[in-house]
Amino acid sequence: MAEWHGSPRGQQILAEAKARYRQSEHGKAKDRAYKAAYRERENELARVRAKLPHNLAKQALRQQRRRAALIPRMHPDHREKIDEIYEMAASLGMTVDHVVPLYGENVWGLHAPQNLQILTRQENSRKRDRMPH
Repeated sequence: MAEWHGSPRGQQILAEAKARYRQSEHGKAKDRAYKAAYRERENELARVRAKLPHNLAKQALRQQRRRAALIPRMHPDHREKIDEIYEMAASLGMTVDHVVPLYGENVWGLHAPQNLQILTRQENSRKRDRMPH
């Protein structure tokens, strides 16, 4: 049986079957869906690559997806409080900082109201991703 697929006639029959499938409505729909998903993934990777060196792009994309998956699990009250903190900072012309950095060198903090503080841009830039002293 395997020999038949390897023969020139078998290869021709398979090529014709693939061509017929690609021309069918089902084949065209699957092809469009595949290309759209591939295009979306490539666009997302391109956005990440623009910000990071090439070897870190895929890792950063996985981290973004993981973080995005965690956001809907946040308690609704926390989300409202966080929004209020960000609105207050914007109205004062200041920035919001995480007391314990989200991705610090030795510790990772939470994106929760009790871990947020309002700072001036200069103070926030000086602090960077370090723990407060």
